[in-house]
Amino acid sequence: RESLVIELAWEEKIDYKIDNQIRQENFKKISFFKLFRKYLSKKVRTTFK
Repeated sequence: RESLVIELAWEEKIDYKIDNQIRQENFKKISFFKLFRKYLSKKVRTTFK
């Protein structure tokens, strides 16, 4: 079976602008404790399922 290849062609250049303010707004650093807590809760939920 042959693989499906899709080719996309644009007639003109795509103009885009990267706005750095969007990246900076509402950015909260996730602490290690929160990640660990989520990991543990996921483990507990999957074991009781």
